[in-house]
This record gives sequence, C-alpha cells and structure tokens, in this order.
Amino acid sequence: MTAATDELMPVQEALLRGARADAARTLAEAETSAQDRIAEAERVADEILAEARGQGERDAATALAAERARARRTAHGIVLSAQREIYDKLRSSAVAAVRAILLSGDHALRDTMCSRVRTELGPDAAITELPGGGVLGQAPGRRVAYTAEALTDAALGRLSGRLSELWTS
Repeated sequence: MTAATDELMPVQEALLRGARADAARTLAEAETSAQDRIAEAERVADEILAEARGQGERDAATALAAERARARRTAHGIVLSAQREIYDKLRSSAVAAVRAILLSGDHALRDTMCSRVRTELGPDAAITELPGGGVLGQAPGRRVAYTAEALTDAALGRLSGRLSELWTS
C-alpha cells in the first residue's frame, strides 16, 4: 500500500461505516414500513372479514325469514286443504243423511217443506216433488228448492261460526 492509500484508509473506513449505518438505518426503516403496511393490511382484512361476516349474517337472516315465510305459507295451504277435505266429507255425509230422511216417505217433513215454499213464494206457488227427495217451488219470476244439498248448505251456513271451532280445537 502507498502512503496516499494509507492516508485515505480512515476516510474509506468512515465512508464504509457511514454507508453501513445508512444501509442499516434504511433496512430498519424498510422493515418498520413493511411491518406497518402488514399491520395495516391485516387491520383492513379484519374489517373486510367483519363486514363480510355481518353481510353474510344479514343475508342469512333475510334468507331464513324468506324460507320461514314460505314454510308458513306451505303449512297454511296444507291446513286449508285438510280443512276443505274435512268440510267436504262432512257436507257429503250430511247430504246423504238428509237425502235418506227426504226419501224416507216422512209426510210431515214433506208438508213442512211445502208450507215453507208457500210462505216464501205465496199460496199459488207450484210445488213439484224432486226425484232425489225434497221439493221445488215456483212462482212467476221466483223459485225455491228444498233439496238435500240446499238444506245441508243452509244448515252448515247457520253453523259456520261453530264449524270454525273444528279448526281451533
């Protein structure tokens, strides 16, 4: 080594120490910046995840409410269908029972029906006995029928409030 090189050695070492210090400081700042960015990214990711969970819960609650409403409508439809079937069977049985009574030849019942026809249509009403039992009354522009179906429907109509108890018991 030469004297000039020897004289520059302390300057080189000082420059090298400064460069190493700058590099270490830059590296430390870069690590700190990277850690800060990672922490910020994790914080943002946690916020996004929390929002996604919240949205998922809201979506699930909405879907659940819709599914429950659909299930209630389906169940209500099933109940209404069962009630209709029961009512139809009740009506059918009642019509058959009333028809049997009408066909039994009970003259007092026939006389009562004829009397009702005359009360509704007047004393000049034409009254015809019907093949399935019962009577048909006719007056100009008006008619009334006392058939098994009509008598049953009238009776069930009068009982409609009490029939609803069948569905609530």
